Amino acid sequence: MISGILIGSLLVLNTSRWPIAWLGLELNLISFVPAAINNEKNKKPAMTYFIAQRCGSLIILLGGLILDMSLLSKAVIITGIILKIGLIPLHYWVPLIANSLKNFFLYILLSWQKIAPLSILCLYFLKNNLIPFFNALAGALIILSITIIPLLLIFRGIIQISWIINLERRFLIYYTSLYFLILGIVIIYFKNGGINFRWALLNAGGLPPLTGFIIKLKAILRIKNWIASLLIAARGIALTSYSRFLVNSKFFDKSFKPLLLITSTLGIV
Repeated sequence: MISGILIGSLLVLNTSRWPIAWLGLELNLISFVPAAINNEKNKKPAMTYFIAQRCGSLIILLGGLILDMSLLSKAVIITGIILKIGLIPLHYWVPLIANSLKNFFLYILLSWQKIAPLSILCLYFLKNNLIPFFNALAGALIILSITIIPLLLIFRGIIQISWIINLERRFLIYYTSLYFLILGIVIIYFKNGGINFRWALLNAGGLPPLTGFIIKLKAILRIKNWIASLLIAARGIALTSYSRFLVNSKFFDKSFKPLLLITSTLGIV
């Protein structure tokens, strides 16, 4: 199952042919579905995930086969990518499946599963300022009303994708790797609700001088258009939302883990 998820994404990353990219997306999908159905109650969310992802893959294939990179072709591909990643306004399936997943597969959904469609977006220069603008703005507004950690991570991820879309390829790999690492630490500690979770959440929120802040500062210096101001504002709103979780969390664990110190200082590298 895990090998299928990895191989499917790697196929997409290492090909420039649309049928092979579609095959990689489908292999990734088929491999992840069993993880989504971990008990009888999760069949409906799993089917919702399957239908959304299958439609997204077919839409991307359709846009790629048009192949002339006209406005219509790009619009079709971008629509498929938005559905695959779960960006606003085609994010309806993400909360359904995220709430039914165990921690490990929740992390896979919010990290690795985004890599293949994002690579298509970057490879074919389909960047569009409307995507990060709309998702950063809507994600920041929605996150203010969220009271559940999985949903917080979902809409935080939507805001983060708005950052990633605006980055150049080499720095994009650096930023995305550290973002996924920070996300993983939050997921590891969120059930404890103690000092480790608080620290991980502050790091994810971008509190100076932690890694989450440093990588965003480096990103802002590389984003040369007007969208940078909106991304900063969205980050501020998200950090305000995180503070509610910090206030409401309880100190079940008193020991501070060295792993948190390492991940909180990686941004200086």
